[in-house]
Amino acid sequence: MSKTRLTLSLIIFCSLISGCATQTVVTGESIDIGTAYISESDKTQYWWYARFRLVWTPDTEPDFPVDLLLADAIVKPVLHTYRQNIKYWRFHRRAARDNAGHQFSFIFFTDKDTAGNIYRSILNDQIANQLKRENIIQEIILDDLNSNLLTDIKDTSDKNWSLAIQKAWPAYIMGVSNMWLQLIEQEIGVYNRTDDTNALLNAYRMASQQITQLWQTEAQHAFLHHLNAIFGYEPVIINKAIQF
Repeated sequence: MSKTRLTLSLIIFCSLISGCATQTVVTGESIDIGTAYISESDKTQYWWYARFRLVWTPDTEPDFPVDLLLADAIVKPVLHTYRQNIKYWRFHRRAARDNAGHQFSFIFFTDKDTAGNIYRSILNDQIANQLKRENIIQEIILDDLNSNLLTDIKDTSDKNWSLAIQKAWPAYIMGVSNMWLQLIEQEIGVYNRTDDTNALLNAYRMASQQITQLWQTEAQHAFLHHLNAIFGYEPVIINKAIQF
């Protein structure tokens, strides 16, 4: 390769690197809640939980659409406000006839000060308090700000997984949670706060039905196929029957 061609190649290569490293400028008040931000602060970061324990009466099915309302109307505004200080975040949904019952959790990795601000925002949220008054939220459970030991990125991953999976999984599930939240937002459209709890719940129940339909009809290709493609179409060992 001639000296001229070598010099030109280096210039092009450096230009590409520079272009990839450019930060996206966010205008207005909106922040992309799906873009991971690695804090340059010296503050220690921890995993924090905000658990919404929901009323679940005997002999009834769990009201899972309430989870969508919590994610979109209560958690999403917090994410917009504090996203730049949150390295990883995700949702967890569960319902079983045990001490935890029907519980929706917002789990996030950040410093103590940011966690405190997020907790205060949740406790002061109009809709959260409205749902508590109307006996939909049984209680909101928050971590003690002064006794958190979950400082490792793998601390909230399943301990039965390999160490490599434990460390990488938070990034994966954050993307899944963000996609689910975007689907809710698309189905709900422009959100306007209202004192009519029944109207709110009906809107999110309709959104839940639409998202369930998307999952049932498109997940095989949009989710499972492309996840399989990332791992080179290698077969998976299924240890027990599962429901997709």
